[in-house]
Amino acid sequence: MPSQPGSLSLPQFLPRALAGVSLLCLLGACAAPAGGGAPQAAAQAPASSPGAQQPAAGDPALTANDWQLVQWSGGSLPQDKGGEPVVLHFAAQGGSGNAGGNVSGRAGCNRFNAAYALTVPGGIAFDRAASTRMACLPPLMQFESAYLASLLAVRAYQLSAGVLTLRDAAGNVQQYRAPGEEPQSAPARPAAAPDAQVAELYVAPVRARCTGVAPMQCLQVRREPKGPWELWYAPIDGFHFKTGTAYRIRIVGTPVANPPADGSSISWKLDKILEQHRAGPRRARPAAEKK
Repeated sequence: MPSQPGSLSLPQFLPRALAGVSLLCLLGACAAPAGGGAPQAAAQAPASSPGAQQPAAGDPALTANDWQLVQWSGGSLPQDKGGEPVVLHFAAQGGSGNAGGNVSGRAGCNRFNAAYALTVPGGIAFDRAASTRMACLPPLMQFESAYLASLLAVRAYQLSAGVLTLRDAAGNVQQYRAPGEEPQSAPARPAAAPDAQVAELYVAPVRARCTGVAPMQCLQVRREPKGPWELWYAPIDGFHFKTGTAYRIRIVGTPVANPPADGSSISWKLDKILEQHRAGPRRARPAAEKK
């Protein structure tokens, strides 16, 4: 049959058809894996290199305690200026095993909060610090500004024996301790004379009426955190009590050779203020007066 105009005869069509099939096979070979099977994804996530640092896991010890600042490279503490101690409270987002969350506390005058993240093992970073806007004495405001700036510069942390140490890239250090723990760097008790006495006292934030030679106001003290309050009649040399502030102090007593009839047989002197904080309007239950 004579071919129609515009149509291809069989000898003309076959070479073109086979060429198309070959092209499809070549394209399919590019997508198919060697040995057959389903096509693989065009790209895969690269494997981690052996030396790459992995993100840190959460640290339950960090969130188990509140942490009070006891020493830092910036110098004095806010309680030395009549302010509140700096206390940090860490709260992990989603639980203590999480590697980040929120830190809050008091910075000497105002309350503050910030985000924190454990970046690598032993690494920590703080961000987005915000505080209330209460006005305080200029020395406290200066401390607060310097302290928050130093906190945001921290890059590493270490926990050891109830002490939290924060350190920035320049080597500046902040040291905190958990309640009831003394930092390892704390000075040892003084070498007292053989007949001297060393005592640690909790001092209530308010005095109580008492009667010595005449009616007066006595300190209220106890030797255990939950023990009964007792009236303290004797002066403590070097201890300057402020109403509204609770203390834990260490004192040294030395026997007085010839005490006056109306005086104490022991002379007491402040060795160290171990702890102090504003106690607010709460009042200690008055101690019973000695008969």
